[in-house]
Amino acid sequence: MIVGTVLGAGCGLLLSNSRTLQRVVSPFLTFLNATPRIALIPIFVILAGPTLTTTVLTAVFIVFFLVFYNAYRGGTSVPRAVVQNVELLGASRREVMRQVRLPYVLVWTFASLPNAISFGLVSVVTAELLTGQLGMGRLLLDSVSRVDSTLTFAVVVVLAVVGVVLVTVTEFVSRRALHWWDGGI
Repeated sequence: MIVGTVLGAGCGLLLSNSRTLQRVVSPFLTFLNATPRIALIPIFVILAGPTLTTTVLTAVFIVFFLVFYNAYRGGTSVPRAVVQNVELLGASRREVMRQVRLPYVLVWTFASLPNAISFGLVSVVTAELLTGQLGMGRLLLDSVSRVDSTLTFAVVVVLAVVGVVLVTVTEFVSRRALHWWDGGI
């Protein structure tokens, strides 16, 4: 999930800083984003086989798009007057990206992380269900096929606890990293 987050935030930052890049890449990103993520798992299985790599690719892909669109929106939400003032003071495009857009991208990226974590967990479990990989998804499938309600509920509770722990850690890191932001994250 970290890889998807970093890639999504980085691409969102780069795309929000370049109108030319936006025009070129936007149609492809829109196409990929409109494709149901779960439908891509069989393609990942064909590419990587029913392995852990497929599960990782699925999680990275799903988290990437959740984070990317938030980061992109954050980078483009910088008031135009702020960008113009910084450019008037002699800032280069790179300085505008680093000093002005990056803080907005970080705030919007951190705001997307609770959903990214939830959807990342869903994608991992789904990929394990479809590939037969060892993990919580396969354990869940086995418990359901054996009508073992105790194990089924235990898997659901463990997944919920993992999700809560990851979201709590993310919120802690967010508060520490964005201590300067007064927007209420």
